[in-house]
Amino acid sequence: MEGPTIAHKAASQGCIATMTLFGMDLDKRFCVAVAAAMALAICGGSNIELLVAALAFIRVAWDFSRQGDPALSAALGKCAEVSPRQRGQPPPRRRVAAKAAAEESNVDIATRQDNPKLPQLPRVRMQRYTNNDMYVQRIMDHARKKQWREALGLLREMRQLSIPPNVACYTALICACDKGQQPEKALELFDTMQSEGVQPNAVTYNTLISACGNGQMPEKALEKFVEMEERGLIPTVVTYTTVIRACGQSCHPQRAWQVYDTMKQAGEKPNDVTFTSLMRVADICKDPEKALCIFTEMEEAGTGSLVTHQCLTSCWRFMPVSRALEAIHSMETEGKPPSKFAVSTVMSVCDHGGSAPKGGADEPEEDVVPSVVPSTTEGCNAWISACYRGKTPEGALNVLAQMKQRGPKPDIVSYTTVIRACEKSKWHQQALELFEEMLDEGISPEIIVCNCALRCCEQLRDVEKAKRVFDRMKEQQVIPDSNTYGTLISVCGKNKWSNMAMGLFREMKDKGLPLNTYAYNGAINACGYAKRIGLVLDLFREMKEAKIVPDAFTYNALLSACEKRLWPLRATEIFREMEADGPGPDVIAYTALISCWAKCKKPEKAMELLEEMQLKGVTPNAITYSTLAWAFEKVGDEAKGREFKKREAECVPIQLRKGRP
Repeated sequence: MEGPTIAHKAASQGCIATMTLFGMDLDKRFCVAVAAAMALAICGGSNIELLVAALAFIRVAWDFSRQGDPALSAALGKCAEVSPRQRGQPPPRRRVAAKAAAEESNVDIATRQDNPKLPQLPRVRMQRYTNNDMYVQRIMDHARKKQWREALGLLREMRQLSIPPNVACYTALICACDKGQQPEKALELFDTMQSEGVQPNAVTYNTLISACGNGQMPEKALEKFVEMEERGLIPTVVTYTTVIRACGQSCHPQRAWQVYDTMKQAGEKPNDVTFTSLMRVADICKDPEKALCIFTEMEEAGTGSLVTHQCLTSCWRFMPVSRALEAIHSMETEGKPPSKFAVSTVMSVCDHGGSAPKGGADEPEEDVVPSVVPSTTEGCNAWISACYRGKTPEGALNVLAQMKQRGPKPDIVSYTTVIRACEKSKWHQQALELFEEMLDEGISPEIIVCNCALRCCEQLRDVEKAKRVFDRMKEQQVIPDSNTYGTLISVCGKNKWSNMAMGLFREMKDKGLPLNTYAYNGAINACGYAKRIGLVLDLFREMKEAKIVPDAFTYNALLSACEKRLWPLRATEIFREMEADGPGPDVIAYTALISCWAKCKKPEKAMELLEEMQLKGVTPNAITYSTLAWAFEKVGDEAKGREFKKREAECVPIQLRKGRP
């Protein structure tokens, strides 16, 4: 029987529940007639006719129920008891909506609800899109992709189809222009919608103000904000925040404070974006007092971000301490005292001295004593951390000294941050003294501070202190990691302690710690200094088998080892491998290979390498020319020797690098 099947197809175009759900057993002639009518609608009619035919079919069924058809009434009652989930998923949405048919259907359903004698049909939630809704969705899709031209193309398409855009369409188009950085187009659309009689709402103004602000037109944004208020539209927190951000981009950023005061008077609560915009305006205006007040309000609201903290430190950096103390006292008098964290942040970046340091470049200042410090360990640690980030270890040392004298008592975080600040400023001896002091105070160290102390020993090339730090780690039951062993192996290599370096290397492997380039470089360097070239090559081969990528220091250490054993051919192989697979050879690699050939009394090979490195843009240094001068003097070519000595004297003096390999 085709009738129910065609009715089901008609229902799939957007109508309510189909006849197939009713389970009716109608007269065959009636079903054939209705099926023929609906088939005719499908074959030669449009979607509107199909919907009308389906609704007519359902209405005939209702008329049967009015006449008291027991089978149909029972089926309708059963349908009313079926849950929406049992009836299946809702029909798919369609673009075309039959307005006349929908109105007729709604009137019929309302009539049924008013007449208690008629069987009540279950209400089905219908989701229809009007033409404007469909275009709004399509325009917003283009807006998210910043495709403003395609969005404007949809407006032209609507005009061709005689579909009048509503306020939602124009708002979506302005949003697309905002995303595409086209404020002029947004203003044109705003004027067009008003000329067509479409009145903007608050969302439209918010979007337009955002477009003007993001498009570097702050004056227009402020003008539209005033116009919005004149129209009687109520600004929201989004509106105020957008205007504040626009004020920050204008020639008079101080107007943001007036907008903020108006916002608070209107009862709108600022959000994270509002506070961030205000802090940026304070940074632009160089108004540290205002920044501290806003930061305090932000903390009271329970919000905050890294950007606001950075703006606060930027405003107060290098400001005199007296100004900060005056601002803090003024806020306390007004009953709005800043938090301890805010005070510590401000004081950590202020200028505490005002005079030049008495010591040298690598010595801490003695007269820099902070006048105000937080009363809690957390506040002092925040201050020390700010000194560490600001590369002012003297401030961190003075805070730690005042903590030890007056309290609060420093903890592991205090010592760790100060030691790292000293290491960063190359105050290695000071860092090691603090490490010993921390252990004497009974504070258990962590792996971070232990590795920091070992790196200081490496920079000092003091293997004995490194061994003592390693022993103290074992006493405190601190488990060493790969960085610990890598630093120990490196410091042993720099002191030519190859046996100890290899012992640590094997211990590292036995413990199952991951081997890295740093550890291999230290072991290769140590064995190279001891002229154990076979072990050096074995380590290099093992390194490649473990798929650990060698760096420039690895190849330079290999070339240096070959130079010490006078193996120029093997050194040349490693050099060419470095060219092919590794990093490009630098002046150190060229100089090592030149020295290898020079010591083998082959100055012509050394000259070929000099020409090659110059062609490749690698500039020789004083050591390169000194090596060549020595090579030609050894073979009796005094003229060449004098020439290269002259070039050596013209070179800039070399500063020996003391960094990690």
